[in-house]
Amino acid sequence: MIWETYIKPAYDILMVQLDLSIGGQKSGIYKITDQKSGLAYVGQSVNLKERFRTHIKNGLTWTPQSNKLYQEMQKDGVENFTFHILEYTSKAKLNEREAYWIDFYNTKDCGLNGTRGNGT
Repeated sequence: MIWETYIKPAYDILMVQLDLSIGGQKSGIYKITDQKSGLAYVGQSVNLKERFRTHIKNGLTWTPQSNKLYQEMQKDGVENFTFHILEYTSKAKLNEREAYWIDFYNTKDCGLNGTRGNGT
């Protein structure tokens, strides 16, 4: 009831605004940026389209306090975040490339990543 009445309409609007046709079921590295604070999060996925959907849904509904990205999404509103694909890469190179981009944008120390990639 709560999902259908309050959360799903916002989720549907955000999904229409987000052009996910680029990512499809490809694997790669992405960056999510809070347009209000400028803070960013870098992540990896074997299916970029589904991962973006999960982030939006969690940004609207997540309750645990340990995830910086979802805390920020709830504080500033998911609609104030941009999603960018940084690169497509093979599944075998996801961890390596994610670590590279986290270091490049320094999102562990000055952003929304809790680790330097792959839990490290």
